[in-house]
Amino acid sequence: MSQLTTGRELAPTAAPGGHSRLVWLSELTSEEPYVPPFMEPFRIKAVEPIPFPTAEERRDALVAAGWNLFRVPARAITIDLLTDSGTAAMSAAQWSALMRGDESYAGARSSERFEAVVRDLTGYGEVLPVHQGRAAERILLGLLLRPGDISVSNTHFDSTRASVEAAGA
Repeated sequence: MSQLTTGRELAPTAAPGGHSRLVWLSELTSEEPYVPPFMEPFRIKAVEPIPFPTAEERRDALVAAGWNLFRVPARAITIDLLTDSGTAAMSAAQWSALMRGDESYAGARSSERFEAVVRDLTGYGEVLPVHQGRAAERILLGLLLRPGDISVSNTHFDSTRASVEAAGA
């Protein structure tokens, strides 16, 4: 059923030739049984242009940002490898998976499948799924590091540094 701005609901009904047509729900008769739609009455599409700056434009953007990757504008970046947060447009396959997703609070089919694949690939019996890498590193570093420990790295990513500091290391 479709809710219009008038507040009246439209319902698909059987029509000659096996087709369906929309009528006002309040006007349905016993001769026009309600027929649920065979598909969603819309399409979701996402298109986002991808910039292709030249090497000189990329260098200029880095210089203007003081070599701070967090200050480089998105319009100067072709593929963002700085974050795992998914800042680009989603593909048709990603939208499709989102629409099919099981939104159960616990015990979702997608989680069961994910955990089974991770166990199969890694051989580990225990899997703790998290929504992003920063959540995983917060859990892992909270378990591995103790106050006074030293965490060696060329340069910690900002969320990694925060997790190390939270552990007191």
